[in-house]
Amino acid sequence: MYPSSPPLPDLPEGAYNPADQKDKEAFLSKRSSGNSEWTLKHARTQGSPFELKTGAVIPGIMISGINSDLPGQLIGQVSQNVYDTATGKYLLIPQGSRMIGVYDSRVVAGQSRVLVAWNRIIFQDGSSITLGSMTGADMAGYSGFSDHTDNHYFRTFGTAALMSIISGVGAYASDTFKSDTASNDKPSLQDELGSALSSELGKSSQRLLQQNLNVQPTLTIRPGYRFNMVVQKDIVFSSPYKPWR
Repeated sequence: MYPSSPPLPDLPEGAYNPADQKDKEAFLSKRSSGNSEWTLKHARTQGSPFELKTGAVIPGIMISGINSDLPGQLIGQVSQNVYDTATGKYLLIPQGSRMIGVYDSRVVAGQSRVLVAWNRIIFQDGSSITLGSMTGADMAGYSGFSDHTDNHYFRTFGTAALMSIISGVGAYASDTFKSDTASNDKPSLQDELGSALSSELGKSSQRLLQQNLNVQPTLTIRPGYRFNMVVQKDIVFSSPYKPWR
């Protein structure tokens, strides 16, 4: 006889259980019962002659740096000429155009990348286009920028060591006053004040130092950092770039 299989754990009604074969059978039947029509419902549309399609990349270089301790604005510069997606013949964004954006300064423990969004491009002749929000990526295509991360390990572990010393000194002082009080039938006012002072001083110091243990990492991006701006919506120009003045 084969050993009986262990009972399945109790799960909420409708929850997926990977050990239940019924869920796998339902998955296959659901996929096989789909619409077998292979004709696309959307017709192919013609693109604009002066257009950057979704997925196009605009290479850039950082002019201003990033420090995640405080929020701020970004300034970058287009590092190469950008041409239309369809033919690659028409210049749409010239090299040297300024890029304006923002970054997210909210950083959690373990994070090493800064979330960046570019909002505007300013051309050399003073004209500009509004992008809405285009994601910034590194040269490998990963979302966000990654350069230098300071996890404040020295500050964190130094605080922990200092808290240990203060706790030890406070405990030693409190035990000393208690032993002096126990040897005397009637504790003196000096013994009581010393014991209370050492106890409260230790608690206050621990509360103050505890704040240094909850420090978010500092992410820094240096000026000169190279990146790519990924086009997330089609950008249509009325004509190729020509300086207006």
